[in-house]
Amino acid sequence: MKYFSLEKLLDENGVVTRCPKKFGQRLSVVAYVGQFFESDRVYTELEINDIIRSKIAFSDYVLVRRELVDFGFLTRSADCREYRRAAELPTVESILAKF
Repeated sequence: MKYFSLEKLLDENGVVTRCPKKFGQRLSVVAYVGQFFESDRVYTELEINDIIRSKIAFSDYVLVRRELVDFGFLTRSADCREYRRAAELPTVESILAKF
């Protein structure tokens, strides 16, 4: 992956201003948002959505939530009522290596 600086997408408050179309860049956004969840805490979907919305200025928080789970930053219960941060967060590089 060509070097990408996430800072280009952040406003002065650390909020992501737009959703990149390129997979690797979007993955960097997902990894950035993933760091704002506490370990050893159970979250509801509403709480997850609220945290995501506080970190992105674009409307597709559902995509970010889905990718947080798909790429291993969060785990979700079978009934989708409980979310937890992964014990060990993956790196962007480790995820990209799978593709």
